[in-house]
Amino acid sequence: MKKMVDKLKNSGKPIRFTKKRRNSKMKKEVRRPSKGTIWVQVAASKRRNDAAEFARRVIKRNKDLIGTRTFTVQKARLRHAGTIYRSRVGPFRKYAAAAKVCKKLRARRQDCLVATR
Repeated sequence: MKKMVDKLKNSGKPIRFTKKRRNSKMKKEVRRPSKGTIWVQVAASKRRNDAAEFARRVIKRNKDLIGTRTFTVQKARLRHAGTIYRSRVGPFRKYAAAAKVCKKLRARRQDCLVATR
């Protein structure tokens, strides 16, 4: 231990003897989403109002696919992109139903992806 302290003293680096604590948020169990937590993401934007307006337009144009489902705008902070707002339509009870709607939206040239909360 003394040799290590001498080496670190001479290197000019601070000495740290305590063990690093692991962040409890790092280890999360992988769980299947509960019912109603599956959404179809139709847009992402830097501005909240743009994301909401785009979701309204998608719902209006595709009323036969989306039906009475609502949309939500979710704030997300990304490391390299900053803050973005995600427009999502749903919720869907089953992943297959959301994937089917997304596939039909893509056939109409509307980009989308299936997302779980």
